[in-house]
Amino acid sequence: MAGFYMKFVCMLVLVAFTSQAFSECRLRVRVADSIPQYSQDMNGNWKGLGIELIEVLLNEARCQPDYMVYPWKRSLTQLREGKVDMMVNLSITLERKEYLWFIGPQRDETIVLVVNNDFDFKIDSLDDFKALNNRIGVENGAFYGDAFDKKYKTDPVFANLFVQAVNTDMLINMLKVNRIIGFFEDRYSSAYKMKTLAQYKDVKTHSYLVNQGLVYFGFSKKSVSQKLLARLQKAYDKASAAGRFEAVIERYR
Repeated sequence: MAGFYMKFVCMLVLVAFTSQAFSECRLRVRVADSIPQYSQDMNGNWKGLGIELIEVLLNEARCQPDYMVYPWKRSLTQLREGKVDMMVNLSITLERKEYLWFIGPQRDETIVLVVNNDFDFKIDSLDDFKALNNRIGVENGAFYGDAFDKKYKTDPVFANLFVQAVNTDMLINMLKVNRIIGFFEDRYSSAYKMKTLAQYKDVKTHSYLVNQGLVYFGFSKKSVSQKLLARLQKAYDKASAAGRFEAVIERYR
């Protein structure tokens, strides 16, 4: 009886310690209403590729997420100011390295051009966009590779071709009413939407690839300590070695 009592007490202590560990580590995580990365069910629970990758990492680190909805560009400002702790799907840039820690890679990312099915213009380089004589949609604050970034900043004629929107939901609507001739989007997202959303029924991805690279988990240097960062890095290393991130990604291919 005494042995059973001691085991019961130890179990209670372990549960209390685990609960305390989780409660002491809470991260404000940026999300958005954008499938397949993020979506909410009828009960308000978040799900999707981005959510699952976040939870693989945070569960391993014994941390809990507090999800906060922001558009892309504002999210970066919130991270810089320490008002958001964590964000996913981030390319590493010199500017972002000033205010973010990076852990990863999280996954590969390919940016494609989404166009209507009757679009038949040949595009082999960024310069070819100038011949389209029409506008292309991009997400405000998004990064589309070093080559695009450099050309956008140094070539006014090229930059004038692009229309910025808050998110890709706005961009697909702009494409449908012919305000733009196409827009940039992550290939995972566009492929998933073409299978599931009526808005994407009559669109396709062009063969030209805008950018290919890796994206990472990003953490605010202003609100995430190096001690917590080390804890998260250790959790990432363990989950990655066990193939848990790749298992999630494979379900969305």
